[in-house]
Amino acid sequence: MVTVPELPFYGERIYVFGEVNRQGIYRLKDAPDLLAAMAQAGSYTLIAVRSDVKIIREYKERGGKPVILSANLDQILKQGDLAQNIKLKDGDLVYVPRRTIGDINEFLANTTPLLQYIYGAGQARDSLFVNPYNFRF
Repeated sequence: MVTVPELPFYGERIYVFGEVNRQGIYRLKDAPDLLAAMAQAGSYTLIAVRSDVKIIREYKERGGKPVILSANLDQILKQGDLAQNIKLKDGDLVYVPRRTIGDINEFLANTTPLLQYIYGAGQARDSLFVNPYNFRF
């Protein structure tokens, strides 16, 4: 008897991305449902929308057009509603969206260095230039 182990590259897999701690490709055997997929991905981030997790599934019967399922992680975790714990299939994409505050925080993080550069350069210019008439530039 010869036992050939399953290769993870060719095995059944799911994809988890969005606001999770470890985005990636996981074996379906290790993540057969939404909760297991979230555990594999290291849970969600602080700016995740837990009430509207999307599972994108391709149906070959529909000519390859995807079906989008929604699940509410808060109902699973806080109320024990296991009907929201969707069973996953090979090739499913699990997407955890982000709250608007995440977009605002990212905007501020990206803009702050530019503003510091602009205002910092202006302050340096004002300190080098002697303005006897107190004109504002």
